[in-house]
Amino acid sequence: MKKKVKEEFDRVQGSGFAACYDGKTIATARSFETLANKPKVRELLGNKKLVIKHTIPEGMIAVY
Repeated sequence: MKKKVKEEFDRVQGSGFAACYDGKTIATARSFETLANKPKVRELLGNKKLVIKHTIPEGMIAVY
């Protein structure tokens, strides 16, 4: 992942989801459903350049 994109993902406060398109963060939300329903993201669903990532703050441990 490009350094600039990673820095944008790391800015998200708390855990949640971030949508990145063509190397730029376009939207963030606390839940996947909320993120997927945002207009910017919804119109890009299915596009290979759209990346949706689960984000957690640095130092936090996530157990799945």
